[in-house]
Order: sequence, then structure tokens, then C-alpha cells
Amino acid sequence: ADFSLLNNKGKNRYAAEIGSKYVESIKLLPYAAVAWAHETERFYTLASVGYAEREPSLHEIHLPFELANLYGGGQALNYADQGNPDLTAEKQLVGSLVMELGAADQALSLSATGGRILKGIDWRNVQDTPNAPYALFQPINGNVTFATGTMRKYFRLADFLRFNGGGSYHYLDYEQFKDKAYSPDYQFFSGLELHLYWRQKLVHFFGYGEASYVGPYHGYQNETLGKKVIINGKLSFQMGHWRFYYIFQNWLNVLYTTREGFAPPGRFISYGFTWDFLN
Repeated sequence: ADFSLLNNKGKNRYAAEIGSKYVESIKLLPYAAVAWAHETERFYTLASVGYAEREPSLHEIHLPFELANLYGGGQALNYADQGNPDLTAEKQLVGSLVMELGAADQALSLSATGGRILKGIDWRNVQDTPNAPYALFQPINGNVTFATGTMRKYFRLADFLRFNGGGSYHYLDYEQFKDKAYSPDYQFFSGLELHLYWRQKLVHFFGYGEASYVGPYHGYQNETLGKKVIINGKLSFQMGHWRFYYIFQNWLNVLYTTREGFAPPGRFISYGFTWDFLN
């Protein structure tokens, strides 16, 4: 059963939804959400709050036990996972707020999202023995409190050049984890966009570059990750329905690892074209 309401006209727009679904052995799982947006030429805001309940999936309940070799090139079976038939439904309450001040290409954007998940379902290494022959991951229920704040500033450097940059801070508190793996506290990012139009030749030139930095974090083996600046970019030009592009990733050829045992390639370059034959 579901009921929704939407008003998408005028400076003030709003939407609401309420409903519930029924799952055997769990019974009713209600959900509700409301959102409100206000927009003028130099100000935009969007606020929303929602509540939802989710049942554990069949995968999370019935996944059969299996061993695998996850890290390294040896033959040792060091990873296992298995479902948990004792899982209960999770309940989450989440709110968010977005505000943008100023003209679109000179705006200051602020956003925040936070909430609490009761009996949240997440995977955890349930082997308590330090020298266990393998890590056994199972889904468990546990409370989670989280919040993220982001600030971004847009600049128009010229009619053909725009820049934006900002950062985010993340707060996480897991009842079942002392320190959650792969959870950096902060990150910074920036982007530069260029667009030139050669009217006499009907040619568009595009350029884009971005730089990102993720703060320190750790994995399941407590290896220190993050703390690297990665730069990517793309150049292209377009004539009618034909467009050529040249992409470079990790331009500075930085050696970094996002997860233990997984190292992305160094500098990676690709190029090609697209051609639209149909309007």
C-alpha cells in the first residue's frame, strides 16, 4: 500500500509519501518521507526527512558457508562468508538539507545528511580468535549513527572557464565496530571546466580536470590507506554529431591503493570518438 503527494509548481515545491509493505514472518514494514524545495534566482534550498524499515534479504539470511583465497597469490583459504538466519529488520531515520547561495556559476553550496539506523544490517568478521585460519564474515544487526557535511564553491573565472572546489567531513559511530574499515573522516575535491566555441568553423573545444584527496583510513588488515592526491582529466572537440576525446587518469602516476590487495594501474590514457548517426 502506498500514497504519494507532489506539488512541482512555483517557488515552493513539496512531496510526501507514506506506505507499507508486508513480508512473511516479519509482518508490516512501514515507510514515510517528506521533502520541500524553495528556489529563487540566487537562492536554493532542499530539505527532506524519511523513515523506512527493511527486511534482511534472502542472500543475507541463507548464504551458504564458503571459503576463498581473498588476499595474496598463495593457496591458503583466508576468507569465508555465511548468511545469518537470526537477522531482524532494520529501521532507519534520515534527514538532509541542501542550500545554495548566489548565481549558479558563483554559488556557495552547503549540504548535510545524517541519521540513525536501528538494528542496521552490516557484515562483520565474527572470528574472535586472533590467529584464526580464516576471517569469517556474517551479516549482523547493530545500531549506526552517521552524518556528513559538504561545502563546495563555484567560480566563473571567465566566460569559457569555470572552477569548483570543496570538501566533506564524515562522522560514523557503529555499535558493533570499534573503528569501521574503509571509512575516511574527510576528503577534498576540485574541478576545472573549459568550453570554447570557434564560431567560424562550428567547432566546440572542451576541457575538464579534477583533483581529489581522501584522508587516511585503514582496511581490515589495518593497512594505512588514503593520503594521496589523484588528478584526472579529459580533452575533446566536437564538430556537429562527431566528437573526439582524450582521457588521462592518474596523470601524476601516483602509486596508491584503495583496498588491501588491490592496486589500480598507474597513469592510464585512452582516446576515441563518438558519432551520432541519428538525430
